[in-house]
Order: sequence, then structure tokens, then C-alpha cells
Amino acid sequence: MPIDCGDYGSGSDSGGNNGGSSGGGGGGYNTPPPGNGGPPINLSPIECIVNLDCEDCGLPGDLNGDCTITYDEGRFNLFLQNLNGLQLSTFNNLNENSKTDVLNYLIANDFSERAKSFAMSAIDAWADAGEVNFEDEIINSLEGKALCIYNKLLSSSTGFKNAIKKFDGEFPVSHLSFKINNTLPSGNYGITKPPNNFNTTVEFSNTQLSNISDLGGAVAFAHEMIHAEIFRKMLSAAQKGNLDPANMTQQEQVAYVNSLRNNFPGIYDYYIERYKPTWNHNQMASHYRETIADIIEEFDDSSKSRQIYEDLSWVGLRILENGVTSIAWDVLTQSEKDRVLSNFNTHFFNGTSNCN
Repeated sequence: MPIDCGDYGSGSDSGGNNGGSSGGGGGGYNTPPPGNGGPPINLSPIECIVNLDCEDCGLPGDLNGDCTITYDEGRFNLFLQNLNGLQLSTFNNLNENSKTDVLNYLIANDFSERAKSFAMSAIDAWADAGEVNFEDEIINSLEGKALCIYNKLLSSSTGFKNAIKKFDGEFPVSHLSFKINNTLPSGNYGITKPPNNFNTTVEFSNTQLSNISDLGGAVAFAHEMIHAEIFRKMLSAAQKGNLDPANMTQQEQVAYVNSLRNNFPGIYDYYIERYKPTWNHNQMASHYRETIADIIEEFDDSSKSRQIYEDLSWVGLRILENGVTSIAWDVLTQSEKDRVLSNFNTHFFNGTSNCN
């Protein structure tokens, strides 16, 4: 039961002349002690703060100005206390709508570790002038050609939108961050980093994307989204925020492998049974090229033959590393390989480039 602040801490005896509830604090709360501005003698400082009820008391952590701190406000203040200096400064400089978006998102997700991680990533993105979509749990810090291709994919490709939505939903296991990294090596248009704290970051280089067509850029985006989707499935199996076995107990490692075997046998086959450092590209070459072709065909309004889109899906899946070719590529005939390389030159490295 809240107490009345009155002239809280102004100096009165327990008779309640200047503060506290008259008659010694109804509901069991005593009046403030004299002179020192401390809490009622039967309450700890935190209990006193939680139960304050007066106008314009300027209570720290009182987000809606009603002079009480709710359970969710208390949890939100703990979240703010865990921000670093730059994050806290960024948050304090946000407009009220953005601050409310953070609070409502955390409340809706019961302040889960995954939700707090995304909220912190969102604040980091705002510090870099990025865009945050709390509904779809996507952080977009793209610009230039990468942003143009991303927006066109969202507006034209059902396959790309569906790939994005897999990171949304009522119980997503990961969220996405899109960033620019113009320091990627030559010929590397994008990279998908292993998940960290429930976050999967996909980086693109506008420097490298400028060397290829818009359709080539769409291939790069579709390729990286497949990487992100594979990581999403692995996080679902691991039931943790990252995939580093060093951060798992032996029991968690066993459960992780068993979940991969039972729920994602394709990943289990390449990642466990036939493991190589390039396992994910081998799996993509064998099982995901049709998906990439579908995405880029929609992006391109089906203006070319299906064969061209299927050939372009080989980008990044032909030669893996150290000159080693993928299992699926080795199955092709020489004439099929020549056709694929010809379409690379005509449609990937050359072709329309309206996104700049």
C-alpha cells in the first residue's frame, strides 16, 4: 500500500506533521524519521521507492511519472544499468517513441536474454544511424547498393521475404543484423558470421558489390541468407545463444548433436558425419541452389530462362577453398561447367546495375 510523500524527509517527528501517512502510516508503513530524508523506519530504501505515491517526486526509474515503479519498470532499469557508456548515452538521446519501443519489446518478450541481446544490438545500431524493426527483429545498417538490393528483394521476392520471416515469429531463436563492411577481400561480396548471443550478423561490401550486376548482388544476398538460415536451425538445435562447443557442457553437446540428427539430418550429415571446414558450402551446393535460383528469379521478374538463374546459384559454391571444388560441382559434365561459367560472365559480372 503506497504512502504519501508529502514533504518527505523535511524533518518531522513520528507524529506525521510534515510527511508520511497521518496516524503513523496506514497499512503498516511508519512516517519518515526526522531530518535525514531516509525511508520510513520499517522499510528498506528499495521498499520505500517501490511504494512512493506522490506528484512530481522525480522518482528515478519511474518511466510513466506516476511515482511508482512497476515490476516491468524495475526490470527495465536493471537492463539500462547493464548498458555500457555509449549505449546508455545513445538510449538517453533517443526520442520517446524509440525508448517506448525498446520497453514494449522487452515486456512483450518477458525480458528474456535473447530479447535483451536484441535490444542492446538495436541501441548499438541507432548509435551508427541504423534502422531497427522490433516486429521482425531485424537491424538494418545497410547503405548504398547493398541497401538498394535488399529493399528490392523485400519488395519483389517472396522467397527472400519468407527467409527473413523465419527469424521472426512468436519464438524466434535468433535475430538478424545487416551491416556494411567494405574491408572484405576482393571477390567477397558478403559474409555471415557465426551467431553470437542470439544474433546472426550478415555483412556486405559495397566496394565489392559495385563490381557486379544488380542480379549478381541479389545472388550474394540469397547466398548469405542461406548461411543465416543454416545457423538459425543449428541454434534451434543447440538451444543456446551461440554454437561454440567450448561454451557447452558435455551433456549440452550430446543433446545438440542428437537434436541435429533428429531434426536437421541434412546439417547433421555434412556437419557431423562428413565434416570438412567447407561443410556448409558443400551442403548448400547440393541442397540449396534451387532456393537461391527461386529468390533471384523473382528479383529479376523472370526475365531470363530458368537455366540462367540455376547457373548463377553456383556463385560461391563451385570452388570452396585452396582450389578444392564442391562435391556437387564435380558431378557436372564439362559442357555444363562451361555453360555455368559463361552465364557468370554475362549476367553476374556484367548486366544491369541500377542500384548504386
